[in-house]
Amino acid sequence: MNTKTWDENNVTRSSDGKFKEFNFPEPTAVDLDGALASRTYDDRRAALQGEGYVQALASRAYHDPRIAGGDGAREDWWSRRNFQGEYSDTNEGYEKMPDDWTPSMGNGKALSGHRRTYRKLYEGAGLSVRMPSASAIKSFDAIQSGKTFDVPVEGISKDGHSVSGWVRCTRTDDGAWLTEGLGFEGKQNDIAEAVGAVLEARQPTKALAGYGSMDERRLERARRYGARMTNEHSHEDSSVLPRKQPRCTDRLTALWSLSRIDTNTFRGNDAQSFSQ
Repeated sequence: MNTKTWDENNVTRSSDGKFKEFNFPEPTAVDLDGALASRTYDDRRAALQGEGYVQALASRAYHDPRIAGGDGAREDWWSRRNFQGEYSDTNEGYEKMPDDWTPSMGNGKALSGHRRTYRKLYEGAGLSVRMPSASAIKSFDAIQSGKTFDVPVEGISKDGHSVSGWVRCTRTDDGAWLTEGLGFEGKQNDIAEAVGAVLEARQPTKALAGYGSMDERRLERARRYGARMTNEHSHEDSSVLPRKQPRCTDRLTALWSLSRIDTNTFRGNDAQSFSQ
């Protein structure tokens, strides 16, 4: 046991004193610009080596999500999302939507050498959200046996609120999607709500156009599912999402994932976030 990281407050015990699920700290939102990005990368790698866990990070959008860009932009998009993901050396927890989830698994420029997962732009309700296509996400969900998994996103609102990071997704038996932004704050949670709207829609490309705002979507969801609503701009029923350790096959695999990321992506002037 690594006594330097032990904290009894992070442990839940049953009535007979046995260990139950480990309570990892909540993801936090951070600004990944410049020198801070460099330090954060080094700190995350050191934490993974020493403690076996790094939490998810959220930041402002680095690029305008409305612009797809070429090969370089796609590579940068996935590199940044991989950097921000949750990693652990445990065999239990959450899968992450991979960067090579395509039907053909043909040759391409993903980390595995296959074609990259198709990303799509979804717009409406004052939001622009770039994420893996709804069909790709549903295909990935089909092999998860109902388990929760994480999806990479980048989005911006018409009033300039933006976020890049990961959204935790769970499909319920009745076809609803529960979504929670990892480390999202305030209006950034509208992007996580938008992901749920897209995944539930019969016509995903038109999903957001039917709403004036994501508050309207939340009220509709509350009427349908009886969720307890508040006036806060947060995912009010996110407590229903299970909280377990993030999934990564082992510590070496997680380190490999981080080591494949171009560290120059997060250092210096090129790490400046997109802003309107």
